[in-house]
Amino acid sequence: MMKIVLFLTAFAIGIEGYVPLSRHSLLPPFTQYKEHNGQRLIPHWEYGGAVIAKENFLRLTPDRQSKRGWLLNTERMDNKEFGMQLRFRISGGGKNLYGDGVGLWLTKKGRNPRYEEGQLLGHTDSFVGIGILFDTFRNVEAGHVHKDVSLIVGTSEEDSVDLGKERPGCEAHYRYHEGREDFDVSRESKVRVWLENNRITVEVDAYGKDDFKKCFEANLNDYNLPGDWQDSVHFSLSASTGALADNHDILELKIAEPHHFKHILQVDSEEKDAPAVQIDLHKNIKADEVGEHLNDLAYEVSDITKSLAKLQHKVEHDIENVKMHLERMIKKLEDKEKGSEDRIDGLEAQAKLEQKLEERVKQIERDLGVSINSRMNAVNSKVEDKVLNLQAEGGSWKLPLFFIVVLVGAYMAYTARSLNKLHRRDKLI
Repeated sequence: MMKIVLFLTAFAIGIEGYVPLSRHSLLPPFTQYKEHNGQRLIPHWEYGGAVIAKENFLRLTPDRQSKRGWLLNTERMDNKEFGMQLRFRISGGGKNLYGDGVGLWLTKKGRNPRYEEGQLLGHTDSFVGIGILFDTFRNVEAGHVHKDVSLIVGTSEEDSVDLGKERPGCEAHYRYHEGREDFDVSRESKVRVWLENNRITVEVDAYGKDDFKKCFEANLNDYNLPGDWQDSVHFSLSASTGALADNHDILELKIAEPHHFKHILQVDSEEKDAPAVQIDLHKNIKADEVGEHLNDLAYEVSDITKSLAKLQHKVEHDIENVKMHLERMIKKLEDKEKGSEDRIDGLEAQAKLEQKLEERVKQIERDLGVSINSRMNAVNSKVEDKVLNLQAEGGSWKLPLFFIVVLVGAYMAYTARSLNKLHRRDKLI
């Protein structure tokens, strides 16, 4: 008989030491759904704003203007010391113009935690705690030079933090242009954060090659943080876009106590997905040969699994990009349609106004014609009466006739002037 026992895991020993704090971590795939609305469920986390939750990543904002998105860990962080690793990707269609960035926060929330949106990469600028900013908009800020990664400390829930004050940080070109031919969903960046003895240390791997560089180290005792600021703190993540935009994707967040976190990093640096094979065969069976074939098969299965996961990630990423482009096209078509309707309404209103003006002019002309004819008839009647009276008296009729002609001419001139005034007034209506 032949007995084979196959172990496809590298965590057979000391498994508890390698598991991150699941209530504070974000570990894909995200395969659960909320019953009441069908939205994707992220255990121990809430999300809102422009967040798009997919199976393999969480998109805080799409590559569109004026968007904000956030994730809030609903579980209080009781560990005063910890290590964490964030895998993220900031990318977009803009080659030279893009923004704004991502914020990683540990802030005091109280008994009923809720997220507060604001202008600071989608987070309020009045808080108690710390934030690590990943700012891709390379502007020269008030009072200091721009930093791609920087630490910001808030000491009041009423007063805004001073963004013009110098703060620890470094440069790290972690943003990807999706228009490059070599771009795919394997592009990512990593950051490691250590908080021990009230000192914070940040290391950045800009291109996801496990080439971590120390970005900064700071002593939180140098800031005016309240002594109890860590008594009720929560993690959150945020991102925002303004006139410029990018996709801001969270791929994974692992958090653990410092000594456990070191074990996690050690395992991650090895081929943790490579299966280990143990066999127990009949003595007449060549165990080494069978074990070698099983190992080869297990490696092939592992490679196929990785490829499928990457393909699924790519499909989700591409679908979101297509959806975003379609939404933009539909918006442009709707704007054009609305513009055409507005122009048609304007032309119709202009045509109605011109018609009303034409009718008004005709009415004025008719009124003026009747008035002039009436007055002329009255003048003629008076002239005839005057002439007859003069003939009856037998006096000279030439001088009176001259005065009458002058009077009629003056009256006609006055009437013509009045008519011109009416025409000018009508044009102004």
